[in-house]
Amino acid sequence: MDITYLGGSGFQLRGRDASLFVDPSATPDRRANARAVLMSGYGTEPAVDVGDARVISRPGEYEVSGILIRAIRTSRASGDDASNLGGMAYAVAIDGVTICHLGHLSRALTTAEVSEIGEADVVLMPVGGEETLAPNLAAQVATQLGPKIIIPMLWQGEVERSVTEAPSPPPATEESEAGEGEETAPPPAVETVNVPSLEPFLRELGIRSLTPHERLSVTPTNQPATQQVSLLLPRA
Repeated sequence: MDITYLGGSGFQLRGRDASLFVDPSATPDRRANARAVLMSGYGTEPAVDVGDARVISRPGEYEVSGILIRAIRTSRASGDDASNLGGMAYAVAIDGVTICHLGHLSRALTTAEVSEIGEADVVLMPVGGEETLAPNLAAQVATQLGPKIIIPMLWQGEVERSVTEAPSPPPATEESEAGEGEETAPPPAVETVNVPSLEPFLRELGIRSLTPHERLSVTPTNQPATQQVSLLLPRA
């Protein structure tokens, strides 16, 4: 399944047979075959036309075109305005991969919420922006859920790019002399990015740099052995 970042808290999750959107800010392309739209605000409706897609913004368990969706209401953080009805988090199982979208969460999860969300392979984490998780709380939530992949969302600021030349290949050995005369292509350069607003969170996890992705493809068998942070660049 493929994950595309739409900016803010918006994502497209595309499986083999169908896709869904979370917090879309533009009308989904008809070719995307969107079957469901998830809203991170409790009881809210999309601000754009989503066609025949099913809108979900309240707690419960749903199945849409073979996609399993568990919707969890997250209580308000202490100090929130009483008119704030709270938000929604979602655990979405699609093509054997479970993705958790934490909405606009700004505090650690409760034990009950962790239990409701269950195991998640990928967590879409609100961090690095206004009214998002503080770096230490984001690291705590990462520990609570234990995903293999964390994708930041709602982060703000510029993306600083840098290109690092890959290390040169080792000197030729006797075994490789047989192929003397054949030119070996140099290894490709590696592009990394730095997002200043995410640096405190990355330090909490001991991560120094990020590799940018336009889209992330995740399967049950291609996940990293240890937890990593993947930066998705918003789709234009």
